[in-house]
Amino acid sequence: MGGDSLAKVNFFNGYDDSIKAGEGISVSFGYEVDISETLFVKFSAVFKFDLVSADNVDVDFTRFPLSVMFIMKQKNLHIDVGLTQYIGVELSGDGFFNSNTIEFEDATGFVIQLDYLLNEHAYLVSN
Repeated sequence: MGGDSLAKVNFFNGYDDSIKAGEGISVSFGYEVDISETLFVKFSAVFKFDLVSADNVDVDFTRFPLSVMFIMKQKNLHIDVGLTQYIGVELSGDGFFNSNTIEFEDATGFVIQLDYLLNEHAYLVSN
């Protein structure tokens, strides 16, 4: 959540909406490999996007994070540490945005995540 503001759309009714670097909706696919009873590795590919739409402009921000994380299991708690490579990072729009696309350089980041397992099929994530 949050991060630098990349684009701001002002609406005629006085409201505005922004696209921020860390916000958006994610769809993720992954694969986990057990190393031991308390340690496993997770590989994931994510499509992450955010959109601000108005009558005269649409602005969207898309990126594809690829991650590898080492995860330590402790009962209902997982501690995750790993690396993420962001590829295909683009901010694009039409209308007043003049149908431009801004491409960002790929970037590598460090990830720390905490998962609390509610049950066998659901958990809360904080990263």
